[in-house]
This record gives sequence, C-alpha cells and structure tokens, in this order.
Amino acid sequence: LDRNYNATAAVYQKVVTLEDKLAEKPVTGKSRKN
Repeated sequence: LDRNYNATAAVYQKVVTLEDKLAEKPVTGKSRKN
C-alpha cells in the first residue's frame, strides 16, 4: 500500500504542477467562465 500510495501521490503532485503551470496563462479566462 505504501508503494502504491507514494506512486499515486507523486503522479498527483506532477499533475497538479502541470495544471498550475498551464493555469498561469489562462487564469483570467477560467475565472471569467466560472
């Protein structure tokens, strides 16, 4: 369980980092839509 959790956490952090990088540019567009 620990290995799977660590792997999942690592992937999750990578996804969050990528989303943050992508969100830096269209932040205003997303906020306007919401």
